[in-house]
Amino acid sequence: MDHKRVPLFLFLTFVLSWGLLFYMWSIGGLENPASFYMAAGMMLIPALCVILTRLFTGEGFKDLWLLPQNFKHTWGVYVLAWLLPSLLILLGGALWFLLNPDRFDPAMSAGVELLRSQADATGQVVTNQQLRSAIILNSLSAILIAPLVNVIFCMGEELGWRGYLLPKLAMKYKPAAAALMVGIIWGVWHAPIIAMGHNYGLGYAGWPWLGISAMILFCIVLGYLFGWMALRAKSALPAALAHGALNGVVSLPTMFLIGQSNPFIGPLATGVIGGSGFIVAGIICWWLLNKNPDQYHPAHTDVYQPFRPIFVTPHEE
Repeated sequence: MDHKRVPLFLFLTFVLSWGLLFYMWSIGGLENPASFYMAAGMMLIPALCVILTRLFTGEGFKDLWLLPQNFKHTWGVYVLAWLLPSLLILLGGALWFLLNPDRFDPAMSAGVELLRSQADATGQVVTNQQLRSAIILNSLSAILIAPLVNVIFCMGEELGWRGYLLPKLAMKYKPAAAALMVGIIWGVWHAPIIAMGHNYGLGYAGWPWLGISAMILFCIVLGYLFGWMALRAKSALPAALAHGALNGVVSLPTMFLIGQSNPFIGPLATGVIGGSGFIVAGIICWWLLNKNPDQYHPAHTDVYQPFRPIFVTPHEE
């Protein structure tokens, strides 16, 4: 039945998601204040379509990749999912600033001015140093809390992509190939909102196809990283945590940015330099998925200890 379930899931997900985005575009796109809520609703659609597909095909919910499985042995994956995206965002941003030192603002003037305007509006008297300290404290809090705060909406996507589609494809194809296919599909799914200016803006040379292509490539890279997490833990939850961390911290490098930058380059992770940490992580996960594909088969039940055995085969242990 999976050869019917996968097309049905994809059909429902794309029709409902793109239908919502077409309506968003018809009422002003991202310029409409309601677009934030519609974009959040779009994130929940893949999970909704998992439920609908399972109901329509009589599949049931017994093997739903929602809750942690074998957490005693896979806890390391959850730690990586919680902290690694923030580290990669900071490393990619730091590399971009090293290559563009004239664009680095250690005083965080843009963020300070934003907070000052908010403080002035409420009658608060604060110093620039206090505002900088607040930015740093808020950033550290976001690194720790954002994955947990964002996990519900991100699970809306990840239960579909990494909790349903990926295991289905991995039953038929090698795990690295399945992760690649999910990454491409996931990137294409973003196409309408990218065309409306999300992540890369409007009016650039090659709009909207360059932005759509860049998003597909970024989703392929993330697809290997998030796919490795999901297949190793046999749960979509680590991917949802990592996705939540990415969404919550991705704009952090802009706190130190002077002026505007090329979104296809950096310092944000959606640029090739800003996202260099994710590119390296994606390559490593591609290698891991290829190195011992049987371990990542959805039906594989043997679980290895966290961290050290990630880089060896069972025979090498």
